[in-house]
Amino acid sequence: NKWRVATANTKTGQAEETVSCTHIVSANGPLSSPRMPELGGMESFKGESFHTAQWDGTASLKGKKVAIIGTGASAAQVITSIADDVESLHVFQRTPTWVLRRDDEDTSPELKRQFEAGGYGEYLRELAAKKFEFPPGEQFLDWDAIQDKEQNEAVCSELTQLIQSDVDDPEIAKLLTPDYPFWCKRVLFIDDYYTSFNKKNVTLVHDDGGVVSVDETGLTIAQGKHFQCDVIIYATGFDSNFIPFPIYGRNGISLAEKFGANKTNRFQMMRPQSLWGIHVDEMPNFYMMIGPQSLNPLTNVTLLCEEQAKYIAELLSKMDQAGHSRVEPLKDAVTHWSDLCLASANDKVWLRCNNWYLKTTKTDAALETERSSGMWMETYEDYLDHMLHGKAGTQDELLEFT
Repeated sequence: NKWRVATANTKTGQAEETVSCTHIVSANGPLSSPRMPELGGMESFKGESFHTAQWDGTASLKGKKVAIIGTGASAAQVITSIADDVESLHVFQRTPTWVLRRDDEDTSPELKRQFEAGGYGEYLRELAAKKFEFPPGEQFLDWDAIQDKEQNEAVCSELTQLIQSDVDDPEIAKLLTPDYPFWCKRVLFIDDYYTSFNKKNVTLVHDDGGVVSVDETGLTIAQGKHFQCDVIIYATGFDSNFIPFPIYGRNGISLAEKFGANKTNRFQMMRPQSLWGIHVDEMPNFYMMIGPQSLNPLTNVTLLCEEQAKYIAELLSKMDQAGHSRVEPLKDAVTHWSDLCLASANDKVWLRCNNWYLKTTKTDAALETERSSGMWMETYEDYLDHMLHGKAGTQDELLEFT
């Protein structure tokens, strides 16, 4: 009736420590396994190279010729941060990204006092729970655009005008403009992204085929052109569907097997099955945080972590008071929640492009039918209703205690 947790040195593979516990919380996060591209010759590069999640703090980029592969969230932060320091920056793009300005500002003394006085966080939560209202011409965050195609097209039109106004070269502006609906892939919130491409030392290299190989001096794109550089930064994202270590539940059942992951598909979770993205049947006293089927692409992950942590803590306290030693979701409850997750994407924008949220392909996106059940695509508030308030039945009816 105990979980056994074995640890090892990830560099040497040497076993280090084994501990046992009654309850176990998997809080390693879905964006913790860097995804490196499989490019021929990567090991032959004579300069410095690293993934953004494994940043080399000893590397100096000042005055260097830098190549960055990717234009997602990590890439955008790097591009805007280093553009003024490097000799040259080549940005290798396969797919452009919708980007909104944060228009951030310094924290005022009055706001600092409100934070120190306490309660301001709850005020912000209350604001976040309400539908935002924007002045005319600033409709980028209209939630109707998630389902309303006409409204989405209007948002895309406004953003396209923003890109055209920010980028001096019309051809570069065109390459930076996505051809998929707003919200369909991760939207970035960062200042100065588009204007970075006005700098003389920043070059956008667009190729639908992307980078195909690396050699001692640089890299080559699908079109055949070679680019020399001193540093290669891999802003190639994370393997969100990868199960990084084996987990075995009752009678030796593996979490990977239950989630459709195996050697053939490189241990990718193809069809996760859970209750609220927290509980898994045949895995008693096992809890996931930010697990599959617990958040949608617009969820504030920090708030979700807090609510899930409070739920787990309160559940353990309740079990202790009631004298229960084990908890496990009912199989029917898991099946029902998984069905809800699968149906939650119906008619929503995430079915209209190739994205990592649902692991859709371009063909799937065209059909608007095939998708993974790995995400909860209704609202954050609706998720909390299910998890905290028993919208699908009281919690005790969905869980088995012994």
